[in-house]
Amino acid sequence: MSKITDVIIIGAGAIGCCIAYQLAKSKVKVVVIEKTQPGCEASSAAAGMLSPRYDPAGHKSYFDLSIASYQLYSTLSEELKDLTGVDIELLHYGTLELFLDEDDEKEGRYLHPFQKEVGLATELLTSEEVLEREPALSKTIRGALFFSKDCHVNNPRLVEALARGALQLGAEFMVGKPVTAVLKENSRITGVQVYDETIRGNTIVIATGCWSNQIGSLLTYPLPVEPAKGQMVATTVFPPLLHHVVSSRKVYLVPRLGGDLLIGATVEFVGYDKQVTLEGVETLIRAALEMVPSLAGKPLTRTWAGLRPYCRDLLPILGPIPGMENVIVATGHFRQGILLTPITGKLIQELIVDGKTSLSLEPFSPKRFAI
Repeated sequence: MSKITDVIIIGAGAIGCCIAYQLAKSKVKVVVIEKTQPGCEASSAAAGMLSPRYDPAGHKSYFDLSIASYQLYSTLSEELKDLTGVDIELLHYGTLELFLDEDDEKEGRYLHPFQKEVGLATELLTSEEVLEREPALSKTIRGALFFSKDCHVNNPRLVEALARGALQLGAEFMVGKPVTAVLKENSRITGVQVYDETIRGNTIVIATGCWSNQIGSLLTYPLPVEPAKGQMVATTVFPPLLHHVVSSRKVYLVPRLGGDLLIGATVEFVGYDKQVTLEGVETLIRAALEMVPSLAGKPLTRTWAGLRPYCRDLLPILGPIPGMENVIVATGHFRQGILLTPITGKLIQELIVDGKTSLSLEPFSPKRFAI
């Protein structure tokens, strides 16, 4: 059996679904192939924080990408709700980045002017000011950086809305069917094999997260993305103890509508192991109780783990593969996949439809891995 489409997207996490949604809006014929179910891997395991930060020792282009994506969320949220009826719960709670000790405080005071310089809304708070905002926090907190414009979304709902929107606009999803081979004619990739089905398309998009290296192997092109496991736990707190996202170098706590409080997340390089471990859960709970002691009596309602796509240079991989210009990569977003979802969808859509992008993809190109 065979089918023909304009674009084949491999992977239906938040990134793949957003690309499909944006292409479908542009009347492009799309088939999305997913080996399990949309959003069931890293996209559903995240906490949904939208917290762009400037690293003075990092890549300015990455910060620009993050800000551009953050700025798309408000419109995207309204658009998806109007089209699909799904509320992605874009909440403007702000983030308190706590100083637990003298080193934290020193680093926070160092970073504060850099964040203000690039336009982030941030305040340096004393311990008294922090406790005024969040009385449940430990009295040992030394202060915090407060990022008042930070938001977060319900990431499973985000994937649901993007997938529904793409479907309503004409995209086709093939779920439970992994890609088993790629089809080549000379140096051009013309399609993929999914068991006994052949899907042919003008453009192939790889959005398979930490499994992208496996598709790279089929293409004989290196895509050095590896899994970074993140374990998380949740409790239910009603009425809520926290009114902001609260984070430290050890852990973050994200209050959701309905009383759920997400606590995450570990970073572990243990291959494709998604088991939740006693050590991981203990680490998260101990760090959460250090910040909010009154959580001790709350129920442990859920534990889970996801595998983030990690690149050693900490940059996503975005753009065409050299020598295979109709194969486009959108992976390697590591801990910022949900934040970077809207801009990734927009830029890949621009690349396919217009042949150029509104932000340069050069810093993120797959060619940096060429042998």
